[in-house]
Amino acid sequence: MWYALTDRRVLFLMTTSNGARVNGIEHHEVKDVAIVREFPGGSGTIRFRRKSVDPYAGYTTVMTANTAPDVPTFEAIPAVKEVFELAEQTRDEAVKKKFALMRSGFDADIGAGFR
Repeated sequence: MWYALTDRRVLFLMTTSNGARVNGIEHHEVKDVAIVREFPGGSGTIRFRRKSVDPYAGYTTVMTANTAPDVPTFEAIPAVKEVFELAEQTRDEAVKKKFALMRSGFDADIGAGFR
């Protein structure tokens, strides 16, 4: 399993003999991020708890290897504290950006009504 953080999503890539599968969660869909296990040497597991659970998530083979589909995790991550801090920072920035975009669209709609 491979993991990635982008400015918009948390990504999970599973490679198998049949190819690769990618699944992702948009940052605004993540309720909270937490370190759930930390081992000597600094590796550990990070949990991304969703605001709501996709009822079809149980039918995917991605994100279900060692975790429930409604609680995706980055497992055996080196430097878990640094990755956790990056995940929180990236999530916070993405949520602020999405809120600002939603707000600007709302303001534009309100302004159009008063012309």
